Amino acid sequence: SAAGGAGTAHQAHHPHHEHHPSTGPGTGRAGGVGGGGGHHQPHSHGAGDRPPQHQQHRDSHHHPPASASSSSGSRAPSEILKTLLRKKACLYEPTTSHAIATVTWLVGRNLTMSRGYFTRQSLQTGVHEVVDSKIIAGAITRTKVNRCMQIILNSCFHYIIPRVDGSEEDGTAFSAEFTKTARVGDDSILLESLPPPWTDLEVPMEIADQDEEEEVVASAKSGRRGTSSSAKGGGGGYITSKRSVLLCFNENVRCAQDVFRCHNEFIRDAAHGSNLHLTAEEWKSFFSGG
Repeated sequence: SAAGGAGTAHQAHHPHHEHHPSTGPGTGRAGGVGGGGGHHQPHSHGAGDRPPQHQQHRDSHHHPPASASSSSGSRAPSEILKTLLRKKACLYEPTTSHAIATVTWLVGRNLTMSRGYFTRQSLQTGVHEVVDSKIIAGAITRTKVNRCMQIILNSCFHYIIPRVDGSEEDGTAFSAEFTKTARVGDDSILLESLPPPWTDLEVPMEIADQDEEEEVVASAKSGRRGTSSSAKGGGGGYITSKRSVLLCFNENVRCAQDVFRCHNEFIRDAAHGSNLHLTAEEWKSFFSGG
């Protein structure tokens, strides 16, 4: 069903799968986005990391040799994993991914606190605006930002399908619940801890709703209210915005460390789902960029 607090009977659909802390490979170790250690418990706020050796040993008794590995020749497992992620339009680079994950959390958190539900376009545009100076300087491209974000989009959010009648979902209740339970700390500490070239970033508290702005501009130019062809059968009003798929954070994501953990769990799940089993040292090397 839609995320808690929504007050609707509409189902939320996740593009990958329902992702909860308890579904990960096991207890935490250092490595991955967010670094640090943490114990793997439901609703915990520890950082994500590599899977334990005992889990890998247990898996080896239940799975045949990985087809990805057997056909890869001399390719390192970390390189195979990067290819698997690219096939999912995802990208992992240690420093870059940590910076984008941090900014995505802060932009998404502010959007949630102000309106509850928001569109992917609003989140993406907000992140792009925060790192715009780095894009202009050539430190990163918009495509790379999007691919780093894709891991978070796959692992940290519910996707709320539009209602058949085109009416807009009300995220007020979810916003109130999130505001009470989210761990809102000092943003400057998160941003100031980022290494070069990710210094001097600022995340505004007010994030513009990109879809509504575009619809208003289009309507003003045409002299009509929303008439997008993608909104067939919808009601009146600004249809494009109301027919958009909306996002809200999963119930186990309430702080930056939760985002880091889910991010790293998604990468491990991608490996395990393809029968690609890395040793503890290989995971350490992958997450450190070695």
